[in-house]
Amino acid sequence: MQQPAPYIDGEGNRYYNVHQAAQVLEGVCVSTLWRWAEKGVTSFGFKLDVKSEPMKHYRRLSKGELPPKTPREVRMLIPETNIQDLKKILQAAGKNKPGPWSPAELATLEETTLAFRRRAQELDVGRPFPRVIHKSPPVRCATFQN
Repeated sequence: MQQPAPYIDGEGNRYYNVHQAAQVLEGVCVSTLWRWAEKGVTSFGFKLDVKSEPMKHYRRLSKGELPPKTPREVRMLIPETNIQDLKKILQAAGKNKPGPWSPAELATLEETTLAFRRRAQELDVGRPFPRVIHKSPPVRCATFQN
């Protein structure tokens, strides 16, 4: 499957909408990604830096396709760099197809996100990450350890 083309704003920043991001990620369904985009952070603590923009037009429906049940007034745009980082985190945690997450998988994703944060700070990427406090015990993940 070919990669969807990102939206490029007037400043040259590249964004994916929620549907495109779900195609790129492969491990998350569209409805989950909508919930994360509305909150601005994933359920395991990765900040998405979502930009909302008013809808200019609605996409064309395919033959036999039903219109959306809840038409949206704004579209959520997620930076391409955050989608690529999120894809790396999901792949490192072994999440490659949509479905319910067990507490162990969620803990692994949290630990992988923390390791990714530490690595990004070491490399001085400059993207801020939120401090997230969860009650589940951390699970050791050897993927991003030095």
